[in-house]
Amino acid sequence: MGDRRFVSRDGARWEEAQSASDQMGIPPLASVVHGLGGFLAVTAGSAPGELLRSVDGRVWALLKADAPRVASIAFGNNRFFAAAAGRVLVSTDGEHFFASNRLELPSSVIPGKSAYGSGEGGPRYVLLGETEEAGPQGRLYWRGASESGETWLSTAVSSEPAVDITYGGGQFVVVGPGGLIESSQDGQIWQRHPADPAADFSRVVWTGKRFIASASTGLWSSQDARTWKREQTGAPGILAWADDTLPLSIALGWSGDLYLNRDGKNWQKAGLPGAPLLRAVERSH
Repeated sequence: MGDRRFVSRDGARWEEAQSASDQMGIPPLASVVHGLGGFLAVTAGSAPGELLRSVDGRVWALLKADAPRVASIAFGNNRFFAAAAGRVLVSTDGEHFFASNRLELPSSVIPGKSAYGSGEGGPRYVLLGETEEAGPQGRLYWRGASESGETWLSTAVSSEPAVDITYGGGQFVVVGPGGLIESSQDGQIWQRHPADPAADFSRVVWTGKRFIASASTGLWSSQDARTWKREQTGAPGILAWADDTLPLSIALGWSGDLYLNRDGKNWQKAGLPGAPLLRAVERSH
């Protein structure tokens, strides 16, 4: 997803979802999730984006009525979670949203990435973000945890700039610059794990069997979210999506190109028409 949209049945052969004329007026997409028989996506830009909905990933329409401007979208427990400024908006049908309680933080907040999971810690929606005002030691970052997205169990402020989050195998994992990797079963108590401090992590995904994180130093992986090792094979960009059961990994190149890996070793550039700028990948369940 990006300034153009493509669909594929096998991850190898891709076709454009809509013609150039059909896509006029539809902004680029920054993130996308699947649930309740359809896709929801957030438009890209420096400011919070708008929400778009699609049943098949081909035809997209902006949600107008009561849809807010949001920073990220997640799905779990038959509901969508849209992270807006200071609160989360929840939808059980993918079209209509209601607002949660506001986040109790000392200053205005900027929401970031989010994830949903349900394991030993119970059902959790976890949202990352930062405060608009910097503290004595610089800009502050926060993490909020909620069972339903409607009320908050906790909000913790930290100086650690977590930039991405995923859930899998009963664990939430966050990553960030300076070798930041932390895991949590409930989104409230976090444990830091050793990693190369020179590795600036920007993305983490769950493959169904292990976690893989993209860093400036290559790819790092872990089966238990605690012990991490650097992979011998890197990626020609940021790892956007992976499934070890297929197997298939998808990376977004620095110029927006799409790369595929089917054997864990070799990356091949996907033959997409034109020169699209791609930002996100999602698979229907």
